[in-house]
Amino acid sequence: MTTPTNDGVQEVVRAKRFELVDDDGAVRGRMEMNGGIPTLSLINANGVEQWRASVADDGTAGLSFSDREGNLHLFVGYESEHDASCLDLFDAEKNVRLSAWANNLGITRLAMSDQNGIKRLSVSVETDGTPNVDFWDDAGHTRRL
Repeated sequence: MTTPTNDGVQEVVRAKRFELVDDDGAVRGRMEMNGGIPTLSLINANGVEQWRASVADDGTAGLSFSDREGNLHLFVGYESEHDASCLDLFDAEKNVRLSAWANNLGITRLAMSDQNGIKRLSVSVETDGTPNVDFWDDAGHTRRL
């Protein structure tokens, strides 16, 4: 920590974890290193994390939104492995049901999965502008329109 200025304000405060508490002392937010990943979390009145922002070492960054019980429903972010912006919607069983992404090569894709998390439909546009619609049957065979 640095020496306080004349107005009592620190120029820099260093820590591995900060907690935001309400008037009753309950933790309602955190800024911390979580397994080596910088993370900012907001917590509801029942102590359940409902919002999280994080950035991984590989540059992957995202926002996660959960319901009041902490079940993940939405992830929005940047995926460095595919150099793509992405959006994932989850069901109550934690399966990704809808996924949309666009990468810097110009490929865009929208995929939908069934209640078991198995991909069933994908609509995409390739870098050359070619549109694709793919369907998967119960045996995992793909049919392209």
